[in-house]
Amino acid sequence: MLLESKLPNIFWQYAYLMAAFIHNQILNSRTCDRSPFECLFNCAPALKIIYPFGAKALVHIPHSQKNSKLHPCALECDLLNILIGSSDWLLWDIEGKQTIQYNSVVLPDFNHPLQITSEKGNLQYILNAELGEFPTEEISSRQENAIITLPTPQDFVIPSNFKNAMKSSFQKEWYSSCLDKLNQLKRRDVFDLVDKPKDAKVIGHQWVFNLKLNSAGEIQKFKACFCAQGDSKRPGIDCGESYAPIASFLFLRLLLTVAKFYKWSIASFDVSGAYLFSPIDEKNFVSPPVEIDSSLSGKVLLLKKLFMVYTKLGDVGGSFFLNYYIV
Repeated sequence: MLLESKLPNIFWQYAYLMAAFIHNQILNSRTCDRSPFECLFNCAPALKIIYPFGAKALVHIPHSQKNSKLHPCALECDLLNILIGSSDWLLWDIEGKQTIQYNSVVLPDFNHPLQITSEKGNLQYILNAELGEFPTEEISSRQENAIITLPTPQDFVIPSNFKNAMKSSFQKEWYSSCLDKLNQLKRRDVFDLVDKPKDAKVIGHQWVFNLKLNSAGEIQKFKACFCAQGDSKRPGIDCGESYAPIASFLFLRLLLTVAKFYKWSIASFDVSGAYLFSPIDEKNFVSPPVEIDSSLSGKVLLLKKLFMVYTKLGDVGGSFFLNYYIV
């Protein structure tokens, strides 16, 4: 049902509720000539309100909510469920990315009621048909396990620190991401491993973790960032004034105007780990990640380039790229 609707996997709960609702409205071998709904409420179910999960639905937009004459008259949604005890439908607003309730809905693919054109569609024919033997328990168990193990973004807990990461079920993956990050810093020559100078203030460090998920809610990449605790530095004592230059839209429009006037070609690019290219002109010492590499014990990291989270990160980084690219 969820696959046929082509909706994301995060809607599996609604698909499960819709399947349960439909199952309670129709006859089965246990209730014989009455549906579970009829047995409970002693009234016939309204089969005309049953539609496929994820069916396209159009919701009328009142005239007061239209911005102009060209504004659409209806909002396109996907059917998620039928709210029990009311005449409202639970819909997924495709454009607004939110769930809404509405009682007046048009389903363009099902304008006409279902017509029985053959004996095979007759209820008595279905009840008396011999279906044979099927491993129903095995199939239902497999379906339940598939629903329980369906990956959703809420299933994954991102550790708040390195200690929690080593206690999680993804211990090897988190450790591997930390090791890759440390090797990247070494390749970029971001720091030198030195003995701790006397009376030198050493900045602490911490690991920040995150997950990169794909459209199906599955883990695509484990990400770790080695950060310096720059908030421990005292302005005016351990560091000076900092300033992060940010280009305004007015400045960008000016550059584009000049480029068009002189008929220059325009290109843009992205620098991966841009701050790691910027050298610094002051001594800053950071505690080493001995939890990753025990050989770093008793040493400190002397920063040679910008580092997350360095107090003057935007200031030094902006000055470096300004001097490097502007001639």
